[in-house]
Amino acid sequence: MKLYMFLRWLFDFGTMEGYNKRYIAYIVFGCVGTFFTPFAGVAACVLMLLDLLLDMLRDKYKEFEKEVLDVTPKTKSPSKMMQE
Repeated sequence: MKLYMFLRWLFDFGTMEGYNKRYIAYIVFGCVGTFFTPFAGVAACVLMLLDLLLDMLRDKYKEFEKEVLDVTPKTKSPSKMMQE
């Protein structure tokens, strides 16, 4: 009974991260696709690689934006400059 509860907890798709769901979908696509074409495994690997690269690129861009916003000096608005 504990094994069943563990497996239910392990494969609870409601609490999984988005990338885990996508990787499971790629694996299922590759396994099922091999019945139709021998290149489905390669396609699944390419999809996983593209997903990983895009995710890394997205994270780096967010990091870049955060650094650029922190480094740029805060300028006074023109209305405050006129008041001085």
